[in-house]
Amino acid sequence: MGRATAILVKRVAPLAIVLAMLGLAFILLAPKLVSIEVVRRSMSREIAGWSGRSMTFEGTPQVAFTPYLTVTFPKVRIGSARDETTLVEMDQLRAQVPILPLIFRGRIEPSSFSFLRPRFRLAVDAAGVPNWDVPSALDASSPLRQLIVTDGSIDYMDGAGRAVTVENIDAVLDLPDPQKLASVQGRASWQGKTVSFYASLNSIRALFDDQAADVRFAIESVPLRASFDGSLRRLDGLAANGQLSLSTPSLTGLAELFAIPTGRLPRFGDASISSTADFVRGTLTLGDAALTLDGNQGVGALSLALGAARPSIQATLAFDLLDITNYARAVRAVLAASRIAPDAPLGWPRLDGFNADLRLSADQLRLGGETAGRMAASLAVRDGRLDVAIGDLQLYGGRLTASLSAETLGAAPSASLQAKIDQLPLKAALSDLAGISAIDGTAGGTLSLQGRGASWNELVASLVGRGSVSIASGTIGGISLDVLSRSKAAPQSLERRLFNGNTSFSSAKGDLSIAGGIIAAPSIAIAGTDYTIDMAAEARIGAPEIRAHGVATIAGQRAPALTLPFDIGGTWLHPVVTPVLAPAAATP
Repeated sequence: MGRATAILVKRVAPLAIVLAMLGLAFILLAPKLVSIEVVRRSMSREIAGWSGRSMTFEGTPQVAFTPYLTVTFPKVRIGSARDETTLVEMDQLRAQVPILPLIFRGRIEPSSFSFLRPRFRLAVDAAGVPNWDVPSALDASSPLRQLIVTDGSIDYMDGAGRAVTVENIDAVLDLPDPQKLASVQGRASWQGKTVSFYASLNSIRALFDDQAADVRFAIESVPLRASFDGSLRRLDGLAANGQLSLSTPSLTGLAELFAIPTGRLPRFGDASISSTADFVRGTLTLGDAALTLDGNQGVGALSLALGAARPSIQATLAFDLLDITNYARAVRAVLAASRIAPDAPLGWPRLDGFNADLRLSADQLRLGGETAGRMAASLAVRDGRLDVAIGDLQLYGGRLTASLSAETLGAAPSASLQAKIDQLPLKAALSDLAGISAIDGTAGGTLSLQGRGASWNELVASLVGRGSVSIASGTIGGISLDVLSRSKAAPQSLERRLFNGNTSFSSAKGDLSIAGGIIAAPSIAIAGTDYTIDMAAEARIGAPEIRAHGVATIAGQRAPALTLPFDIGGTWLHPVVTPVLAPAAATP
């Protein structure tokens, strides 16, 4: 056995030495045997399948065997397939050339491209035509199996002139076989946020044969996490359907990241959605969607059209319980801040960047400590105009219907409001909405209001409106007319007792007008069991001071009735009106 092995080694060794010497010679001589022009033409043919235009370069290419045969081109430019612009330029393009095709067929077929600091310039014109071609060299004859991008960037501009830039791209595209799984993974920076991404397609060839291909996609970042699992095919462009999941810690932050104006609107926090998804002809449709918004859970259907110059969204959303307490607080905070700096711009957003048509309903609506009944509302945005309609809101046991229209374009945005309330418990409503608890009763009324202005002062000065209100079975806190009806003493001597209690009334009615920053009620009639009050009142918008004057006629145990003229000028304090009685004529 030992002798046979020795003979075999003796015969094979020379052959091995010869092969080794040939291999070493090839390694040393292969770079010199490679024609730069042949490599350039070969790479240009491959690139033509992707961009439709051959490449140019500056400087002197380098050929090396480290350990694969590579050709490196400096300062490369690849032209657009559609026009004369540059589609991509990079500091360096390195191509890996397989040895066997070079040895046995004399062909240079780059199997891997490495782009160093490439800058892709992608654009779609107003007619929707891109400046690049869909890859056409993705069949089995294409030798390309990998594309590596290091420190790249993408500049993209759509047909409406909106620009997006993605930077710091490090990615690897693997194409092991056009009929097998292809994938891309890496990370990039957008708007200062790092995004990690992964996508895979089970068959590129199926996609270009107009067949469905399985696709998976996922991104992970601080502002957004997203995943999609479904199928992809060509259908008048790319079409997809499958299961989509999205989540964000701040919906407002995400909108701002996509340059959607939010101005001083209430901020929305965490949000998520999970749904079946269909994407056809630039429109994403989500059906049977389960969603959350600031802890509110709901269901619905959404449609987002992305292909038009102005994106549009349509949605129908339903919630079992919708808590709007934080949003109401945010609105009050905005109003308070506006009053502190009354000449500063209000900062409401222009709504001309998108269109919207939303339908919203909730079985219960929570505001503060109160839970209201069913609510149905709609919101529409068209060409910068906002229309909101509340068709049915069961609020504090009462009912509210309202409509708001606003024009957000121009130097001074304008708005108009129409509202009607029925059977509204005043104490609960005023306590939650305005911090006032001195008036109780069941109210009904109407309000019509219009105004325009770029600042708080301009808006308040322009407000014009009319309204009416009626209150049944209520009380007024901070005054006790019983004291006057049960005593024959002079009213001035009863002042301490007079303003320490409550007065019940059976009805209160009044009309009001708004103009010049003043709310005026020229005629208010209040009737109780043994008294009537006829009065007029006015207050400045945004200020707690109320002025009123009138006559109170009190019967009770007095004979004849006590007629008491009064003039009130005071402040709504926690939240009692502190009135001052004018001298009254003595009454026997």
